[in-house]
Amino acid sequence: AQLKWLCLTASIFASGINAVDGDDCAWCTFDLSSCTDITDSSNWKLVRAIGPSHMIWFPNDDSLAGTDPYNDNSQDIYNIGNFESAVPGFNQFLFTTGDCTEWLIASRTNIWDGSGYSNQPRRVCSSSESPNPTMPKWYNRGPGVIEDPWLSTIDHHPAIQQGKLVYGENGFTSNSEGNHAGNVVPVKGGVFVFARNGGDLDINGCPEVSGCAEADIATFDWDILTEKGLDEAGVSAPEVTDFRV
Repeated sequence: AQLKWLCLTASIFASGINAVDGDDCAWCTFDLSSCTDITDSSNWKLVRAIGPSHMIWFPNDDSLAGTDPYNDNSQDIYNIGNFESAVPGFNQFLFTTGDCTEWLIASRTNIWDGSGYSNQPRRVCSSSESPNPTMPKWYNRGPGVIEDPWLSTIDHHPAIQQGKLVYGENGFTSNSEGNHAGNVVPVKGGVFVFARNGGDLDINGCPEVSGCAEADIATFDWDILTEKGLDEAGVSAPEVTDFRV
């Protein structure tokens, strides 16, 4: 069987489709594998979560640096503690609502590169808006603005009314512009934050594949390559399939 592969990382097959590291959140029942639209769902570690009963945004005030202490109230707040200790070398985040309708993958540096920004386009690897990179406008004004970063699948201001925010801090609720928390947290199953070390990343915060340009297509004979059929390898795919990570 001939398969056309478009920049497919071997790590997906090495680690297993939809593989997620276990966590110690006492109340979390969310299963990332249920979010079928998130195709890049391997090797994530749950680091922060709020349940729908929390009603407001994350209580943290570390600007997503991952320095806040461990917290699990056994009901609707979870923080793993120091992110670097839990996920050494973490450089990617995955944010998703509990109902999987709003999600995005972004690099740590595209969220914060040491310079504050206000309503500026930032690079997203993939999201519920598009499987391809996008550039929604976000806010991350620095440590002095404790509700930041504001992250969303579309531009920040329309995201407030449309319920497309995926992250905010300091227990923020709402202002004259709209209900930041109420349009997301209680009605979309809470919000879950995952981190991982994604290896080398490209400018959009997606994993790089050495020697594979974005538009290059490589063709492999799967049976010869693995000496196994697709069924035996545990992978279901049509005879000709394009993959992109």
